[in-house]
Amino acid sequence: MEIQERTYDFLNTDAINPTSYFVHPLSVVDGMNFPLTISACSVAEIMMKIALGADSYGLDLKEAVKQHLLNKGIEIEDIGINDHQTQTPYYQTASEVAQRVGSQQVDRGLLVCGTGMGMAIIANKYPGVYAAVCENTNAAEKSRSINNSNVLTLGGFITSPEVAIEIVDTWLTTEFTSGWESSIQQWLENSMKDIAILEDQQFGSIEEQGSRE
Repeated sequence: MEIQERTYDFLNTDAINPTSYFVHPLSVVDGMNFPLTISACSVAEIMMKIALGADSYGLDLKEAVKQHLLNKGIEIEDIGINDHQTQTPYYQTASEVAQRVGSQQVDRGLLVCGTGMGMAIIANKYPGVYAAVCENTNAAEKSRSINNSNVLTLGGFITSPEVAIEIVDTWLTTEFTSGWESSIQQWLENSMKDIAILEDQQFGSIEEQGSRE
């Protein structure tokens, strides 16, 4: 089955009310057009715990996003760093956040380094972790609706605080498989099961890993 997407701009009405509206892609599957769907979700209604982490190049952006999330009432576990004098390497912080996400100590993770790429590379070495580098809201929406990402990585060199907050809100309010026709939703759900099997074959189950620690 071949999927083509026509991407449309998101309509974000945060400036007017606390609910964000996202226009999802129009899919063309085997020559058939499926209608656009619009999902609404309030960031203020999200009940989850998020682990945050950054290196010195991502600290300022992390702090801006952290304050935004706290203002929304979202529970935060800040792994650090928390000052520019601390020089914890990006791979150590990414590892600590990824471990928490993979073991389900937190619901999701958010990592910020210079580009977001180094953090994503490290986080994705942990089973049960699906980290995505996102530089715009379109990528954030796709990383959730298609890939079920549970770790978002951002780049302090690349993304402004204003854009980062839009990305984070999109990422938090987009549900896995949302906006897709039912047969595609089923395929996406099955893909996550297949990925879990591949992870078990490569790493062993999360329970088995816990018993070895």
